[in-house]
Amino acid sequence: MGQLAKSLILAASMVVASCSETDGGAPEGATKSAEILWDKYGVPHIYADSAIAADYAFGRAQMENHTNLLLKLYGTSRGRAAEYWGESNLASDILVHRLGLPQRADALLEAQGSDYAARLSAFAQGMNDWVSENPAAVNDDMKVVLPLSAQDILRQMQYSIHVTFVAGGAQQIAQGWQAQAEKPDEKPGSNAWAIAPSRSASGNAMLLMNPHLPWRDQFLFFEAHITAPEYDAYGVSLIGMPNLVIAFNKDLGWTHTVNTYDGADMYELTLAGVGYQFDGETVPFEESSVTLKVKAADGTLSDHSIALKRSVHGPVISEKGGKALALRVAGLEEPGHNRMFEQYWRLGSAANVDEFEAALAMHQVPMFNAVYADRHGDIFYAFNALQPVRKTGDVAFWAGIVDGTKSDLLWQGYRAYDELPRFRNPSSGFVQNANDAPWSSTFPMALKPEDFPADTAPLFMPFRPQNSASMLVNDTSVSWDELMQYRQSTRAVFADRIMDDLQAATASSDDAAIQEAMAVLNAWDRQTLPDSRGAILFLNWVQQVGIGSIYTETFFSEKWSLDKPLSTPDGIADTAGAASALSRAAAAVKQTYGALDVPWGQVVRTRHAGQDHPASVGPGVMGAFRVAFLGRADANGTIPVLGGNSFVAAVEFGDKIQAQGILETGNTTEARTAHYGNQLPLHAKGEFRDLLFYREDVEAGSKRRETVTLPE
Repeated sequence: MGQLAKSLILAASMVVASCSETDGGAPEGATKSAEILWDKYGVPHIYADSAIAADYAFGRAQMENHTNLLLKLYGTSRGRAAEYWGESNLASDILVHRLGLPQRADALLEAQGSDYAARLSAFAQGMNDWVSENPAAVNDDMKVVLPLSAQDILRQMQYSIHVTFVAGGAQQIAQGWQAQAEKPDEKPGSNAWAIAPSRSASGNAMLLMNPHLPWRDQFLFFEAHITAPEYDAYGVSLIGMPNLVIAFNKDLGWTHTVNTYDGADMYELTLAGVGYQFDGETVPFEESSVTLKVKAADGTLSDHSIALKRSVHGPVISEKGGKALALRVAGLEEPGHNRMFEQYWRLGSAANVDEFEAALAMHQVPMFNAVYADRHGDIFYAFNALQPVRKTGDVAFWAGIVDGTKSDLLWQGYRAYDELPRFRNPSSGFVQNANDAPWSSTFPMALKPEDFPADTAPLFMPFRPQNSASMLVNDTSVSWDELMQYRQSTRAVFADRIMDDLQAATASSDDAAIQEAMAVLNAWDRQTLPDSRGAILFLNWVQQVGIGSIYTETFFSEKWSLDKPLSTPDGIADTAGAASALSRAAAAVKQTYGALDVPWGQVVRTRHAGQDHPASVGPGVMGAFRVAFLGRADANGTIPVLGGNSFVAAVEFGDKIQAQGILETGNTTEARTAHYGNQLPLHAKGEFRDLLFYREDVEAGSKRRETVTLPE
């Protein structure tokens, strides 16, 4: 890039003060500095003399490692993607504006308070300054997004958390629904363990952090270590967000799992005249409009006007056949419930469980289970959520589209933090969660469904959390080495549960293909390791049966029960159908691969950053703890891993923190960096790296050092 282009980008970052949004500057006289030590995996260890300097350095570090993806994300949540990149992005812009993200940004910033608003501006300023110093790193089509503002950061936080997680994702919203995805095992999820001293071989509490997300876009994590006055935490942020969302410090640590929480509802409205029917009356919509710019192939811009409508339920997403769908999302439209930045900072500053829970009780993060452990020996679980107060209905009722003509179905307000399912220090000595309901987060159960409203969480425990809980139930003294081993489990618990029933269903069959298939399944190690033979056949059988039927229990003759949570569901309801599905699966596998016992790793591949490795992860629907989100098979039958295990870390809270982990996709999406894709070989071999927490270890392991200063 020439000097002229560099000057233009630098000028853009300077003129942002003339825009209507807050610029990326800092309060007058707030000149502060930070030192960044980069380790060989591209993890920045930030040592700042103030919190605002830490934010500035954190923004710079994120922009260095994810330059063009960050600009794409911020441009999208700004609602101007079609203007920047063409008509294929128009649907996204329309949805973003209907949900009100652009319109709400100023109010969100004001709600942060002056100190945290200034810190958000410093984070944006760090990004702008890094770009102005490194203009060649920005792709030509991404320059138009610059400069960034504090409002951009808040819009992206809402897009990442409220739209992606709480509301179920932009694609599902655009389709007019947000209930169950087609493949429930591929929804964002996680594993989490907290092990108390009473169940730890060393007598120290231990914590397992293991989120499962797609390996793309706003789902990616950024790993960092941030040290500032009264703050010293190591963990990950969702990229584009200014805070660590899963982390540990010298005293404690926490992780999140996606909870079984319904914080978003789609209401069906009956149109009438210029409004909609509500309690027998016609209520007019609140109407406005916005004009979007759309970029054509030749670079010219055209106007595209869209009407925005709101009902008492929320923004109208679509209209068809005399009906409309309106979406209500917990916390989305309430600036006072969007101080996530502050809450996460306070969580990372906590020194014990009382301080941690006081920060959690701020109720600013709208969802996610919190699983916690500390050096004092305390462990803790909370079903953290902005849980709507509803007058009626259970989980199944609210999972569907809701009648919007009745006011008694319009929820208002949220349950108080003290009303949510949570507990400390259970008698079992452990907490586990693998996206199951709070009732099964420890055994014996510490929480009872009847003590909470019927719409809190479902009565079901899938096979992955059963695998998770069983490993802890069966080991009363978990060592560090065992923890490392357990978190790698690809055990297909579903196969363990029903293989005897499948054997009985096929025993009398004279179909040679079925008998050959059963021989392969009987010899299978029930794992999804690279050399596991039979796993591909079993996966195909699961697909032939129908993943949805398994997930909703219709497949089983004995349903899941609170009385037998780790041994149900069980039994095959339709044995003839199961045998027929096995015959079809055998034919499909043999046709595609030439043999029924094709190795798992020959078919399922981890392809990322120009690398190609045999996978040693498995689908959650089969019960694997080490989870993979699998894509569609290509013409050769090869199945790519599209996500799953993302950031995996284990921490032991002894006199000195012991921590190991891996960020599978690496800490950058920029191929120009030296650490692009350099953690994938570790992932392929099932290995982990030391997480450098203490200054002496960081100094010894650092590969580059820089000092940055927040401008006055």
